[in-house]
Amino acid sequence: MMKHICFFLASLLLFFGSCKKEDVKATEVYPPSPLPLVKFLGDKPSPASGGAGIVTTFAVKGLDGKKGQFKFFINKMEAEVVAVREDAIDVKVPENASSGGSSILINNEYYFGPSFIVTGKVSIDPNFNPGAYRSNAPIRGIFSRRGYDNSLVVYGEFTDYKNAATANAAVSRIAVIDGNGDFVTGDERFELGKTGFDGPVTSVAETPDGKYLIAGTFSRCDTINNLGGLVIFTGRNGALERTSVDVINPDPDNHPEDSKALVPIFNAQLQSFGGGFLSGVTNLFYKENEGRYTYTAFGNFNRYASVLYERSTRYSYQYDYVISDQLVQMKHGGEFDSSFNYDPILKKGYEAGNGFVTDAIRLPDGSFIVVGSFTTFNKKRVNYITKIDPATGLVDESFNAGQAGADGAVSRITYNSTTHKMLLTGGFKNYNGQPANGVVMINEDGSVDSGFQLKAIDGTGISYAGQLRDGRVIISGGFSKYDGIVREGIAILKADGSLAPGCNAMGMFSGSISAILERPDVSGSKVLFIVGDFNRFDNKEVGNIVKIRIAP
Repeated sequence: MMKHICFFLASLLLFFGSCKKEDVKATEVYPPSPLPLVKFLGDKPSPASGGAGIVTTFAVKGLDGKKGQFKFFINKMEAEVVAVREDAIDVKVPENASSGGSSILINNEYYFGPSFIVTGKVSIDPNFNPGAYRSNAPIRGIFSRRGYDNSLVVYGEFTDYKNAATANAAVSRIAVIDGNGDFVTGDERFELGKTGFDGPVTSVAETPDGKYLIAGTFSRCDTINNLGGLVIFTGRNGALERTSVDVINPDPDNHPEDSKALVPIFNAQLQSFGGGFLSGVTNLFYKENEGRYTYTAFGNFNRYASVLYERSTRYSYQYDYVISDQLVQMKHGGEFDSSFNYDPILKKGYEAGNGFVTDAIRLPDGSFIVVGSFTTFNKKRVNYITKIDPATGLVDESFNAGQAGADGAVSRITYNSTTHKMLLTGGFKNYNGQPANGVVMINEDGSVDSGFQLKAIDGTGISYAGQLRDGRVIISGGFSKYDGIVREGIAILKADGSLAPGCNAMGMFSGSISAILERPDVSGSKVLFIVGDFNRFDNKEVGNIVKIRIAP
């Protein structure tokens, strides 16, 4: 046995003695990446901004001796290469260039570099602070307040502006700002209580006596219920107007205070018992007659309602209803106007559109132009646009008589009272049989203004078009090029539809425009407030509002 153990131990010693320690060389699983062929060296070109035609220098290596073998771009527009050195190249800013990043294409590969700011006639106003003057949700409209030189009203879906909302003072869906876009505090602001409106404000009619009829999809403002999307605020201090009315008191001995109710002075609601996200008022207008006002509302409501206070208690209301689709006219205190769009035999409004109403404007003669997804109105063929007689509330068949109209839904209409032109945008391809590609300019009689010709666009289309008093047109949408020129989301056009010289150097616009307010300016520049649902203008972060200047 001992003999076998000794043999085994000897074998082990022999085995371990024969093993030699060898160095193991590490090998990389992934070899190092090759160095890039081209590399930008600096954060900014020199100069970092300038107009078309200037020469600017970019610090870049890897191109020496390769002139003619690569292309250089400023915001996707090819620039002329003037000179190439070991660590820099000189390029000329091309005509029609706009602000944006630089890039080099060589051997079918792109190399991206710093941005170059192309200067032009359009710029953000230096007094507008885009980092502070912003809302936390879309702004639907903006207008100048009557009797104030430097005061504007914005309204929409936001619940804060300039972080001004506090626990005790709401900034909900409507706000007063000054001529630079700053939030206005004190007596001029709207008194909205702690919570403000519980739904978006979609339209506001300001009357000459300084009052505001506010429309939207809200039912409550702070502690005040039962608003039904319509309410009147007084002028300077922006307080909701209420009045005391007599109501039924079931227990007058124990609760004599219940014989009166404090209610909104405007007794009207526009309701949509069918529901849907497009419910409510889209547009609100007023007219004055000897100090009394008549209000006309368009939208996607189904009925008018008013409270019968003589049949109501302080805590339970009884209503009077009138079925009236999409357009209603109301008198000074909210009473239903039965002289407008009302069938006295059937005791309801006439049949309106067979689709949604999306927008409306009023012409100088008092008539209304309404657009949407409807093809009939008052049982008459109208093809997505119609004119409403202000005296009767019915279709005016003289508008665009005998013509085809649009061949698809019209989503927006804007009107310029100086040029007397309307611009339509939507999903249509033709208007009155003429190619339109989603945008057309028309006259007050509905005929096409053939002087405006939209050019080809690349991208998802145009969502807004509005004309300025000087005839130029601003368009915005999801397009990336206009007439073959890089224009990212926004373009300023001449009245004929071509790009306006010097007005299209701005960088990227991201979002959609709801409204543009043109303001006078003593400097000779054109001053515009643009509002909507957007977060970038000229490639700078903004918050649904921007003030710009267009130099002469």
